Amino acid sequence: MRDFKQSNPDLIRAKILSDRMKYLKSTNEEVIKMCNIVEEYTAKKVAEAAAEAAARSKEEGMREGIMQGERATNLNNIRNIMRNMHLSAEKAMEAIGIEQSQYKQYLSLL
Repeated sequence: MRDFKQSNPDLIRAKILSDRMKYLKSTNEEVIKMCNIVEEYTAKKVAEAAAEAAARSKEEGMREGIMQGERATNLNNIRNIMRNMHLSAEKAMEAIGIEQSQYKQYLSLL
């Protein structure tokens, strides 16, 4: 197992593995091939991470958009109830079922 973690081919005990690693590290064509493999793998992982981050961001944006839309609708409803039914803001919020913990937030927006 130690041989597989070794980056210096001269320190590898298994002769077959040592010889093969020397060949792969000394042949320019093989070095280029390995570099291309690593670059492709890295590009793939970066693309996956970017796609995941974009999906997460889109989901959060949609959730925020829904909350903004809901908030605007609630504000409209509160104003209409206050005007048409002559109720206070608190009574209007109670009538449409807004949680009491959100009253201050809506009051600041009215």
